[in-house]
Amino acid sequence: MLLLVVVVGVLGLCVTRSRLSAAVLLSAVGIAVTIQIFGLGAPDVGLTQLLVEALTIIMFVLVLRRLPRDFITASRPRNTAAIVLAVLTGITTTIGVLVFTGRRERSPIGVYLLENGPEITGGSNIVNTILVEFRALDTFGEVAVLGVAGIAILGVLGSVRATAQTMDPESVRETLPGSAKSTGTAAEALEDAARNTVPLKLLARGVTPVLAVVSVMLLWRGHNEPGGGFIAALVAACAFALVYLARESDRPVSRPSTPVALIGGGLVVAGLTGIGGYALGQFLQPAQGYFLGQRLSSALIFDLGVYAGVLGLVMTAFNTLGAGRAPAEVVSGPDAPDTGRRRSGPRKTGGGADTGVTGGTPGTRRGTDEEVAR
Repeated sequence: MLLLVVVVGVLGLCVTRSRLSAAVLLSAVGIAVTIQIFGLGAPDVGLTQLLVEALTIIMFVLVLRRLPRDFITASRPRNTAAIVLAVLTGITTTIGVLVFTGRRERSPIGVYLLENGPEITGGSNIVNTILVEFRALDTFGEVAVLGVAGIAILGVLGSVRATAQTMDPESVRETLPGSAKSTGTAAEALEDAARNTVPLKLLARGVTPVLAVVSVMLLWRGHNEPGGGFIAALVAACAFALVYLARESDRPVSRPSTPVALIGGGLVVAGLTGIGGYALGQFLQPAQGYFLGQRLSSALIFDLGVYAGVLGLVMTAFNTLGAGRAPAEVVSGPDAPDTGRRRSGPRKTGGGADTGVTGGTPGTRRGTDEEVAR
């Protein structure tokens, strides 16, 4: 059944012309793969895949709304070439998986970690203990890469003007089936954001606190049960996504400085944890101890840094892609580029005459700053 879902989703991707439909079908394929991962007994990987799919589809839609609704119609030779390339890629990938991973025994280091990991780390979740203790340096590097990616998003999108397209009631009617003068419930729902977001607002009231609690639980129990800093941060990001989707207008989910503080703070916390490991012998070596009869590890503090870094990255994406204004306005600061808004007063042309902001005859000014920005 899962294979059937994947095949149907891929075939739909090959024939659809709608960018939005393609994003939804791609997410359906990812969800089917997620179920397969759970069936193979990898709940940590399955949770990560599920949460990434949920957040990715939202990011896709935020980007797609700045692009044309449909793909450009391709010629038949180009479609044929794409199909052949896709089939060859699938066959090659399948053979590679069977040869390199599916037909080998467990490695000696893998067997060692399975047999001795719980005793060494005091945690029964081998996946998490490998990530935050045995391979902590790799994880620290990955968090650093995520942090750099978040700052790069702010830098790149903050250096260009936004071209977000706003949908006015007339354009909404034109995109709906039927005549351009349609006044049905669908048109009214699209035009009335207050009514259209009521169900999500009601859902957010009950689900957001639950997601917050689950996020903390996953962070706390990651050493012994499926969870950890990365998964916990994705759950918290889903709560922010729900709050964003329930709003009537496109607004940042936080202050511009909050994601940067989370990314920087997460890297600092993880780095200080690593430096503290020198007291025990080497960088990022965890300290073990007991508190109220429960064995604790300093890896939990390291995981907290991972949590902050991942959450900051997702919030950065929402603030820059989801805000209904220019990224330069989202990334405030003295170096923010001009977004089309001009100071009051006349300006000089090449010939020295005063002209209005938006053009026109010399010595005149047409429209307010807000109109010019629009």
